[in-house]
Amino acid sequence: MSKGAWRVCLFLLLAAAVAVGLCLLPRMTVGGYEVKRARLPWLHGQGALAVVEEEEGESTPADSLTTDTLRPKVAFIDTVAPPPEVVLIEDFACDTLGRGMEPFYLALSQRQSLGRPVRIAFFGDSFVEGDILTGDLRELLQEAYGGGGVGYVDIVSPVAQFRATVRQSQRGWTSHSILDKNSSARALAGLSGRSATSAQAGATATFTPASNFPHLSAATQATLYVCAEDTQELIVLLGSDTLSYALGGGGVQALRLPRVGTTTLLAPQAGLTAYGLAWEAAGGITLDNFSLRGCSGLPLTSIPAQRLRQFARLRPYDLIVLQFGLNIAERKRLDYSAYVEQMARVVAHLRNAYPQAAFLIVSVGDRDDRIDGELQTLPGVKALVKAQRQLAEQTGAGYWNLFEAMGGELGIARMAESSPPEAAKDYTHLNARGGKRLAGALFRAIEFGLGQYERKTAGMF
Repeated sequence: MSKGAWRVCLFLLLAAAVAVGLCLLPRMTVGGYEVKRARLPWLHGQGALAVVEEEEGESTPADSLTTDTLRPKVAFIDTVAPPPEVVLIEDFACDTLGRGMEPFYLALSQRQSLGRPVRIAFFGDSFVEGDILTGDLRELLQEAYGGGGVGYVDIVSPVAQFRATVRQSQRGWTSHSILDKNSSARALAGLSGRSATSAQAGATATFTPASNFPHLSAATQATLYVCAEDTQELIVLLGSDTLSYALGGGGVQALRLPRVGTTTLLAPQAGLTAYGLAWEAAGGITLDNFSLRGCSGLPLTSIPAQRLRQFARLRPYDLIVLQFGLNIAERKRLDYSAYVEQMARVVAHLRNAYPQAAFLIVSVGDRDDRIDGELQTLPGVKALVKAQRQLAEQTGAGYWNLFEAMGGELGIARMAESSPPEAAKDYTHLNARGGKRLAGALFRAIEFGLGQYERKTAGMF
């Protein structure tokens, strides 16, 4: 080897040694300037799920956010590698903020002795409206862990005509929502963000179980959630039986019905407030779909805290999912720090009523539009995905990257153009096929996360 070649080799060896040395240096301040450790991926890649620390103040510009930069960074190292198709749930468990996904995994592990179903409250926008995605996720979970039934259903639903997991109709009710402009109407909202008041004597609401998923018919118990300030009567028609319930005293009341089947509520008087009907099994798992079309997530703080606490005593949850963003992401807006701050208050509001529950932030999915004549992912979507990860980190919650699960940039476009299509040509919403595929992705993430939790608690790593 020539003298010149030796010099090049020696220089490269010295450079490598310096780089490794910088990676091992602790943080220090020299002359008023902070010296940070260099990071070499090959040096820090400790196994399949190595911890990756982000330096304070360092971030990826929103317009350069790619699927790779959004890959989850887990809270502990597990030598068991996830299958390549699994988009991991990133767990930001923190003693002073929140326990991440641990309460949910613990409940799943103890479901045989829990004395009730493991319950999930899935708050979302129109992305999961009509039980898109959540219907398939519920079925996968019930197949794996037992349980049955559709869970909680609003007394009056704006999507009753196309929700396939339950058939319902109503007459003579006035519906209320946290999305109403009228503050007095918002104050009547129940657990799902909705309620209904009988506007006239004889108001009725009828519910019939559906059978398009095998476990929907496995429900064994039915519960009505109602409220009456004054003494009132509620008539329930259940098959050939006519049941009468005396209500009053204010506050949420849970009425356990003797069996599951086609059920009709009859309000003999005006002024009765009804929230929902829940069908579930005595054990296993239940998933309640609380979709609110056009909702950013922020109005959830309008659900009265006292009412949330009343529901928490009657219907406890082990996991609360927050899936929002379609109504926030904009083409040009790249700063969502104010949204993160406000959504943190939403988490705090719900956690105040459900301190024992795990929280999972599900990012916004891909949303595409034509920009300069070319179909592109909205820049605001990529910025919001990153902001929602920060929300999970700031609140000690779990985080699942729906954007990545959809394939990253132009993911919704590929789904819409696939054969058969998995999304609508608005490049925003899923159809039933797309919902089924993404439900499978979230289910696999939950399965892998539970496996990690069980291996960790068993002291395997």
